[in-house]
Formats: sequence, C-alpha cells, structure tokens
Amino acid sequence: MNSFGDRLRFARKQAGMSQEALANAATVSQGVISKIERGDQESSTNINEFAKILGCNAYWLETGKEEPEIDESAELRFINENFPLLSEEQQKRLLDGLAETIELNRIKSNLAP
Repeated sequence: MNSFGDRLRFARKQAGMSQEALANAATVSQGVISKIERGDQESSTNINEFAKILGCNAYWLETGKEEPEIDESAELRFINENFPLLSEEQQKRLLDGLAETIELNRIKSNLAP
C-alpha cells in the first residue's frame, strides 16, 4: 500500500465501513473520501479523525510506516461514542431498525436450505 488513498481504503474496508459512512462520521463529503482513495487528493487535515474512526494508527495512515494496528471494533466504538448524542426518538428508531434487521436475518437463515 503505497499511497495514503490505498491505506485509507484498506482501513475503511477492514472497519467494514462504506465511503459514505466514513464521510458522515468524519463530517466530510463522500466525494472527499473518494478523491483520496482514487489518489486525486494525497493528504488530508482529517487524518487523525479518520484514524480514530477507523481504529488504526494515524502515523501509519499518513506515512505507511509502522503497523496499521487496525482495531476491528472501530464501528462499535463509534456507535458507543455517538449513540448518547442522539435524541431519545433517534435512539429508539435506531434500536427498532436494528431489532427488525436482526429478526429478518434470523428468518432468512431459518429459510435457507
């Protein structure tokens, strides 16, 4: 992984995040993430924020030196940090949607041959 964009893409995929999810978490546009990953933008003032969200080493993300130290629980940490910032109504809708998705997956797995 020679470029910042390659490393960002790798860390984002390891965290299981889409470009849009990372962009929303970092409060940048999805276009910014896309430009970085394509190599059209070779640096960012958001490197530390990206690393925090993705659970990786910021120095590695910027330079490619050292180890990435990818934290596979980056998404859970993001949820834990931001869930309390939501209104009670938003929390309820999110939890209801999660419960519905889990139930649908359970039904689908029981129907699979």
